[in-house]
Amino acid sequence: MKINIKGNRESFYLTNKVENIDISLSGDFKFDAKTSVTLTHQDFNIPIDNRQTLFKLTEKVKGANLDKLILIFQDFSINSDYIDFLKKRPNTEIGLLKSVLLIYNRIESSMSDPIEMKLEKQIFNDFIIYYSEKVGAQEDVCFIDKKHINDSNLSKIQRLMDLNLLVRLDVDIEQIKYNSYFIPLIKPGIPLEYFKTEFDKSGKKTHQLWKQILFDRNSQISSWAKNRY
Repeated sequence: MKINIKGNRESFYLTNKVENIDISLSGDFKFDAKTSVTLTHQDFNIPIDNRQTLFKLTEKVKGANLDKLILIFQDFSINSDYIDFLKKRPNTEIGLLKSVLLIYNRIESSMSDPIEMKLEKQIFNDFIIYYSEKVGAQEDVCFIDKKHINDSNLSKIQRLMDLNLLVRLDVDIEQIKYNSYFIPLIKPGIPLEYFKTEFDKSGKKTHQLWKQILFDRNSQISSWAKNRY
């Protein structure tokens, strides 16, 4: 079983760079599993005692900034070299790490039986609030509607990934595989000219797709805010 996300580790707006990286969680995530699981990030393969310990870790990191994240990792005896590595990572990359932990926390119970527990519904056209301890607007991870994932949009989606506006998610559970995309925790403002590619000379088609994805996100969160009480 594996959860893998792929995104641009650098801020494209600040660096004009695209360096896609994978961060993953792998192991046995069944309800009664006792074996260790692995967090893989660049050259690090970090063992975590079992899925129960991983879930406790993901509960602790909700809303954490980098300093708190490091303290939590130390409490869970995470490799000190990896912690030193994290201290030097850009905010966009730390956001990717937080995202994979947040997503695991959301879908953890569904991974034991993805069909019966309707895991697919959790990773399309849905969102996860990254609650912090601060009053005010909260960060979120928002999965795009499945209708946007089609052959005609793949080059546009790739450009949105380059610009740090989307991240790819792959979930592999034995013979079942899911592929989704989500708006990450850190959402940069990007001028229209950055949307231009050789496939979309004006950038308008890619920008239009992004506006539709944002409209979907805002509609979801507005509906949730109105109906949560």
